[in-house]
Amino acid sequence: MKLPKDLYIPTSSSESVTRDEQIKSNATATEKVATVYFFSDFLVADNPKHGFITMDDFLIDIENDMELSKDFPDGRKWVAETFYKDKNSLSKLRLEKGWSQKQLAEKLNTKQPYIARIESGIEDIRLSTIKKLAKVLEVNDSEIIRAISN
Repeated sequence: MKLPKDLYIPTSSSESVTRDEQIKSNATATEKVATVYFFSDFLVADNPKHGFITMDDFLIDIENDMELSKDFPDGRKWVAETFYKDKNSLSKLRLEKGWSQKQLAEKLNTKQPYIARIESGIEDIRLSTIKKLAKVLEVNDSEIIRAISN
């Protein structure tokens, strides 16, 4: 079903942007109705609204929960196999180990934002860091160079 432009309204928040009742009344019996969400202007919430937490805090809570966190490494490996199958990147090498950016940072005695900058290509790293990454990730130096060159 093609939605007429007057049935959706872009917003700058995560609120629902469809007029569900109008869409449902225009849909035929065989058509399915979907709610459209538009996310823009992502802001880091230093002080989330009462009753809410930041995504970082949510993930920290999950990783600290022994029952929930035990599946994270397998999930990360699945992400590497599924979404990085044909890519050669530092993210893939890290995920194949089942590690978060924070875990890799701890193994390198550095901070997670530094790993994020390396993985995104923002950080120009030294040869000594390449050697440390290769050792920790159990690959050769040239593999790291190829991974950060893409």
